[in-house]
Amino acid sequence: MLNLMRRGVKTWVAKILLFLLIISFAVWGIGDIFLGANLGTVAHVGDTEIDANRYARNVQRQQHQITVQRRQGVTLDDMRAAGLDRQILASLVREATYTEELAKLDISVGPNEVAKMIRLNPAFLTNEGQFDLNRYRERLTQLGYDGPGFETAMRAALAQGILTGAVRVGTMPDGTAEAIAKWQGESRGITTLALTPDKAPDPGEPSDTDLSTFFEADKEPFREPERRWGRYIRISAADLVTGIKPTDEEIEAEYNARIEAYTAQPKRTVEQIVFPDEAQAKAAAKRIADGSSSFAEIAAEQNISVADLSLGEVGQNELATAVDTAVFALTEPGIAGPVQVLDGHALLNVTAVTTGGTRPFAEVKDEVAAGLAVRHATGLASQKASEIAELRAGGDSLEDVAKKLGVPLLEIGGLAVDGSAAEGEPPMMIADPVFMAEVQQAGPGLERDVIELATGGFAVVSIDRVAEPHLPKLETIKEKVTAAWKAEQRIKALEARAKELVEKAGTEGMAAIGTELGDTPVEMPAALRNQLPPILDQDLRVRIFTAEKDAILVDRSAGDQSVVIILVREIVPLAGETLTERVTAVEQAMSGSLADDTQEFFARALEVRHEAQVNQGAIDGVFERLGHTGY
Repeated sequence: MLNLMRRGVKTWVAKILLFLLIISFAVWGIGDIFLGANLGTVAHVGDTEIDANRYARNVQRQQHQITVQRRQGVTLDDMRAAGLDRQILASLVREATYTEELAKLDISVGPNEVAKMIRLNPAFLTNEGQFDLNRYRERLTQLGYDGPGFETAMRAALAQGILTGAVRVGTMPDGTAEAIAKWQGESRGITTLALTPDKAPDPGEPSDTDLSTFFEADKEPFREPERRWGRYIRISAADLVTGIKPTDEEIEAEYNARIEAYTAQPKRTVEQIVFPDEAQAKAAAKRIADGSSSFAEIAAEQNISVADLSLGEVGQNELATAVDTAVFALTEPGIAGPVQVLDGHALLNVTAVTTGGTRPFAEVKDEVAAGLAVRHATGLASQKASEIAELRAGGDSLEDVAKKLGVPLLEIGGLAVDGSAAEGEPPMMIADPVFMAEVQQAGPGLERDVIELATGGFAVVSIDRVAEPHLPKLETIKEKVTAAWKAEQRIKALEARAKELVEKAGTEGMAAIGTELGDTPVEMPAALRNQLPPILDQDLRVRIFTAEKDAILVDRSAGDQSVVIILVREIVPLAGETLTERVTAVEQAMSGSLADDTQEFFARALEVRHEAQVNQGAIDGVFERLGHTGY
């Protein structure tokens, strides 16, 4: 089905139709919510007003979309805290700005053009592609529109398209796309040798002066971050699921209730050639049947590319009725048709058949049981989370809660924002962004609510102590500084050794260096700059891609873990057809980006010209009313 959509949006007409379809569907199913209440306007731009009902419909729609995406409810307070109320208002203000500018320029779209676009809108067409007046009226009823109201919305959308289309400019200076393509597409082959710390001499023990000098030169790596100590309780389905054993009756009932999940729908992989008339389609089918031509050869004769030939894998009822019937009548790969379609007669090649069917209960019993157990465990975790909340509200400490519910009380041992525990403390066994944020927000003596974790389950946190960020005195971290000093001395020694080897090798290059080290150089195939191994950090990649061919570089690896000697063995520029394709791709991407930026700057300039006046009281009134409606 995705392939069908991709093919359908290649022409400018189809793109306009899809745009209009999105506009028309965007507001379905939401009517006025205030039952005649007049809250005035939330904003106005010039003479264009944005009324409260329109703003409220957009808020409700956004709330519904987020709820569906997250699979959990989102409150109006959550939306306002995230700034979504302002984003929605900004979108409506921009629409009003365009309305004002269109009126000033006296740009409008005539009724004949509006009628034409409505008749071409896929939302109002039959499977055969004909405009259906009854479907049109039915859709408008769902929209809460009458005919004139919908036509007004279409007229505004088309007029706005005229205005924005006139300012979308995406022209780049000559040669820019080629320069970018060459930079992106150049690859380099390198040969490497690594000198690891074990190959460096023992630097011995540092003197007090050595340590002090080293520490004073760069103290930041030794700075201790803010750390928090406390306790927490975690309840998760994963912890509870092992104790849940569904009965055979429960498993079978679950299977029957969710039979669709274990049923595969029949599918066909289809290719299609459309001929202008039935005679040509029948002639092509005859040639395939007698073996004189293949489907692919006929497609080539019709100048149909491989991409345009394929409809991809489709399910039943995803194609037009006549095509669907012909395709799914085949129980094995073969030719179907000719079949009459909107723009001619189609010959169809079914290249793969999936029969579908339901997996038997015996085959999926264990799978169903595991899923059912997880669901029960999830419900039990939620129940226990509620019990924790009730006990905490009643004044129970975390220790009391843990004892009453028979759950472990876990330690937070000097947790920092980077997830590390304090030295000498056991490492944290939970890596969850919500938990980490909760620990950072909690403080000594503050009661915290039960939270739902991003990785599943629930937790409640209690913080006893917070240590502020600080730089320890050298005396207290002498061992750590000594280890860092020794590591640095080894790396310095390896750098000096590597430079000496490169100078000594001369024209013999990497082979001589490898012999001296008793190691074999590693040849890496030519790769783009972003394909080089992570051990080569960004600065070293820049050096590799700016060096001349046969240059030998010496540098530290990422994180100063070793020293690497690198020969730039080959430079492979992007050229030929590949360069042409890449230049075209860059031009398209950059032109689109520049056009988007131009349109955005134009819209912002219009917003400055037509300054919006916002009625915050009306906005607050909208949210108050929405809260009373249960949203």
